[in-house]
Amino acid sequence: MKHFLGLVALSVLTLAACETTSGGTAKDPTIATLSGEACPTPDQGGYLYSFDRPSLQVGDSYTLPPYFSTHPGSFDSLPPGCVGELSASPAEAVSWSRLEDGTAVATITEQAEIGKPIYLRTQYAGSESISLVLNVYKAKENPLIGFWSQEKGETCADNARIRELIFNADGTFSVTWTPFESYKDYWGDYEYDLETSVLTLTPDGGNHIPDTVKSGKIKLEDGKLIPLDGMSFGKNTQGKSCGAAFKGRG
Repeated sequence: MKHFLGLVALSVLTLAACETTSGGTAKDPTIATLSGEACPTPDQGGYLYSFDRPSLQVGDSYTLPPYFSTHPGSFDSLPPGCVGELSASPAEAVSWSRLEDGTAVATITEQAEIGKPIYLRTQYAGSESISLVLNVYKAKENPLIGFWSQEKGETCADNARIRELIFNADGTFSVTWTPFESYKDYWGDYEYDLETSVLTLTPDGGNHIPDTVKSGKIKLEDGKLIPLDGMSFGKNTQGKSCGAAFKGRG
């Protein structure tokens, strides 16, 4: 399964209060705030929010600025207020709001079921469908989920460090030594056993799949992921590797 780097512009935010009309009645956040000539509709490409399936916990919020892409790595921003007809399945798993610029925001509610995907469906300019799948998780059940970056170490050359290690709530992962746009070195599926601390990696695609990837034990301590017992994410295209600990980031 091919995965692409999520867009940096999509992020978890603290929400502001819902926008109101002059009469004080809250506007329906599922309705677009812009229409007509304010909403350009380019062709010869695709409309999207992200190539990834974002992982969120209950209470997290996710912004939905729309983009148009002619190929991976090329993203043109579109007016966020042109996105409307917001819906989710299951509907009760998401509450909707908007930022001041019209950007739609999906917030995971307590009714969301851990481990079950949420399917978002929207319309851009009233005609272009844009969908996104959110995965809901609980950090206590899988503390691996998120972005990790290998720290600098005395025994590690700077170009040997893995700059981006991503574990998703849907059981997929990716490894990238030098992130550039949507590039990733390799990706696949993973399993993590909380009791034994064994991380099992199953690469299934990529631009560079090392033959030195080895599953094994890891230690999670003080916000760090430390490979143990021969656990290895492999060597980069220059044949270099680094055994330093990874530090988690938002």
